[in-house]
Amino acid sequence: MQTKPEPKKTVHAGAAPNGASRTGRYGAMILLGLLLLSPSPVKAQSDFLTEDESARLRDAQDLLPRTEAYAAIAANRFAEIGRRMGKNYDIKVPGPKQKDKEKKPKKSKKGKAEKTSEEPENPLGFFQISDLLLAVSQSLQAVMSNVDERFQYKRAAPDEIIKSLELLQEFVSQKFTVLDDLEQKAKREEDALTGKAIAILRDDIEHAQDGAKEGLRVLRSDGK
Repeated sequence: MQTKPEPKKTVHAGAAPNGASRTGRYGAMILLGLLLLSPSPVKAQSDFLTEDESARLRDAQDLLPRTEAYAAIAANRFAEIGRRMGKNYDIKVPGPKQKDKEKKPKKSKKGKAEKTSEEPENPLGFFQISDLLLAVSQSLQAVMSNVDERFQYKRAAPDEIIKSLELLQEFVSQKFTVLDDLEQKAKREEDALTGKAIAILRDDIEHAQDGAKEGLRVLRSDGK
């Protein structure tokens, strides 16, 4: 008498195998791996970076300084959009790096003429609004990718990974009213390219919020 073979059981991503704790190291790796599931691809990183930003990223090889650098890139793009729209959206970079901005500039020596007639060229001036928005998306995706890679290959201490996720969580938890204003403007002007970039960025922000929250929950539980 032949019997029907039992159907194979499907183990979903993130499920704990053999009753293992979901908060264990295996589960943590899966959950942090979900940070890489970005909703939409963006252009290559070099397309959106200024020379100074590229130099800062080259110097920032550790995870936390690199996360701060990408957050600064995103904040600079929002500042540029605000400049063009005549508004200050005040998107801030979390962390101690803000103290660097409080340093007073050195006084120039007397007797030397200074060039004050010409303002320095704006390195973001030639980018379209859609490019600025996609640069923010690219920065968020880069942070999530870096966190995942450093965690999986143990190239950063758990505390540094947690601090990086906390910084990401704080950054994406700000009120991005700039996107509401841009969305209305894009609809009025029938700007489909900007509208698409806004939709991509909204997805990336939501994804970063969820990923940072879940990653922190798992890492903190795993460290107990």
